[in-house]
Amino acid sequence: MTGSIASLKGDKINSIPANNVSNALAGKFAGLTAVTTSGQPGNDNSTLRIRGSNTLGDNSPLIVVDGIPGRDFNRINPNDIDNITVLKDASAAIYGSQAANGVILITTKRGVNGKPIINVNVRQGWSKPTIIPEYADAATYAQVLNEIDGYANRSPRYTEEELQLYANGSDPWNYPNTDWYDLIFKNSTPQTFVDASLRGGGENVKYCVSAAYNYQDGIFRKSANNYKQRSIRSNLDAKVTKYINLGVDLALRQENRRNSTASLFDLLRYGMGRPNRVAFYGEYPAAGYESGRNPAVVATNATGYDKDIQYILNSNAKLDITIPGIEGLVVTGNVAFDKNIRNRKTWKTPWMLYSWDGKSFDENNMPVVAGALSGYSAPSLDQYMSDGHGLTMNALINYTKSFNSTHNLKAMVGIERGTGKGMNFSAYRTYFASTLIDELFAGGDIDKTNTGSSSHNARLNYFGRFNYDYLSKYLLEFVFRYDGSYKFPKGKQFGFFPSVSLGWIISEEAFWQENLSFINTLKIRGSWGQTGNDRIS
Repeated sequence: MTGSIASLKGDKINSIPANNVSNALAGKFAGLTAVTTSGQPGNDNSTLRIRGSNTLGDNSPLIVVDGIPGRDFNRINPNDIDNITVLKDASAAIYGSQAANGVILITTKRGVNGKPIINVNVRQGWSKPTIIPEYADAATYAQVLNEIDGYANRSPRYTEEELQLYANGSDPWNYPNTDWYDLIFKNSTPQTFVDASLRGGGENVKYCVSAAYNYQDGIFRKSANNYKQRSIRSNLDAKVTKYINLGVDLALRQENRRNSTASLFDLLRYGMGRPNRVAFYGEYPAAGYESGRNPAVVATNATGYDKDIQYILNSNAKLDITIPGIEGLVVTGNVAFDKNIRNRKTWKTPWMLYSWDGKSFDENNMPVVAGALSGYSAPSLDQYMSDGHGLTMNALINYTKSFNSTHNLKAMVGIERGTGKGMNFSAYRTYFASTLIDELFAGGDIDKTNTGSSSHNARLNYFGRFNYDYLSKYLLEFVFRYDGSYKFPKGKQFGFFPSVSLGWIISEEAFWQENLSFINTLKIRGSWGQTGNDRIS
């Protein structure tokens, strides 16, 4: 190996209690950083960078799952992963115009010889915020405002009696002391992961089959945010004849996200409101907030819902043919079909908030309040649907040969063609709003907007890799890719991406073993190559 390549076995990932694979990569590879900017269920993918930002446009590394580029690996069942490999330098040139930011290779588990092995994993955990800012209580807040008034030579806005009322809580309706973060955050929230797999096989057929379920709840009280996932995977290998092997892979995943109609950022921002505001008049949520965004309300489904369901299919058929009569020559053909269907429905409704005149009480000494619709000006329905698929076909020739146990040669050449199609459709409707919540549909639609689009993509490339070593000490690798991308104009679609790397294992030299044997392995390597990035707008 002459390139900067790092690998990690899947069991190291499985030992980390993370339901998102990208989160589990943090600190596992030199040169790879993983930054998670959100803990929202279903939207917690890490931003990955290999040796920093290397180009314009998208700086994410290329993800290759079981030899197929462009697949999403964040939501793969961690227990299905056999190996993760990161290409960090010119060795990534084998992926040409998509490799400027490095490459991450994911290999899933396959069957093994032996009796069936059944594994069942059940993980129940609870997540909680590590740090929640502590805000001043109402009395402290009012006191600080008085001090500011004093510096500005103004009369204090709160009397000593009012400060005491804020502090002792004897009049919570007129002088409330609301701890918003305590009101809207739960102490902890559950997350559940269940996985079962069956792995085994004999001389002619090997199999690895798994199923998994994942659930994450939101951190807000009465939260409208949660994530559910179900997945199955089947990797089968069959020996058809002495010279022909067939592999068939199938993976299906359903991702179900449910969120509040307010963004997570807004939910947190609304929780930073003034402490001297009441949240509820008994069971009635109070008005008087920015655009009606009472934090105790907008985190729930009282404002509507945002449902997002995705279905992801990854399939692959691989044929390996060992050429009889030519030792070390293998021809491989591969066909992969992927499909992604997404349906998202966002239903926004005004919600009822209540105001109090500060004087009126009922016989139970509860404020007499009046309700009014707040938030959105009218109910609206936004529906989005996308349907896309991709087809990847490649053919490879691999040749391995040793000469006199001193010269070792490996060669691979291949051709790959990838195509894809996608379409999306969105529909938006706004309805007349009534003053009564149960009459929101009175009058029907007032606005309708329908839009849609479709897209096509295609890639064609030729690639190869040649490795040579002498006495397993002096190493040479040459890689090339002649890559054609649909993103460039006619006549300029193709680019040539070569790389060369050299290595010298000094610790195999006689002088080293005689004088410095306490150092088991020492290798010097260097590489040069060119890579590209067509993921630009």
